[in-house]
Amino acid sequence: MGSELNQRNASIFLGIFLSPLLYIGIVGGKLMIEDYSQRHEFNQEIWMSKSSERYKMSNHIIDSKMLIGKPEDELITFLGKDFFKENPNHFSYRIGFVQKIFTKEPFILNVYFKNEKVYFVTQDIDVFY
Repeated sequence: MGSELNQRNASIFLGIFLSPLLYIGIVGGKLMIEDYSQRHEFNQEIWMSKSSERYKMSNHIIDSKMLIGKPEDELITFLGKDFFKENPNHFSYRIGFVQKIFTKEPFILNVYFKNEKVYFVTQDIDVFY
């Protein structure tokens, strides 16, 4: 009798504590797969025509360092004129809404200049959207 009670208590304990961990693992894995599957190489035609899809290419732009060393006029030819000039050394391009765990948030691609050439590129939440 004691053994059956211990087995039942162990089953209840495992059910209560492992179920949420299993759920978190499944949902987290799904989100990571979706995030990875939405990464694409840069395509200028898509960049120019589908601004809401830009976030899919932003990691490639950053990781490949394809903008580093470009002067302002080349950057504008490459990415377009629809940017916000935060100051003479900082441009921001809206790249669309990125799916997070429970929300979609607007993101921007930040391009920073030093000595009139791109020296740093990052992405961040668009706090002014």
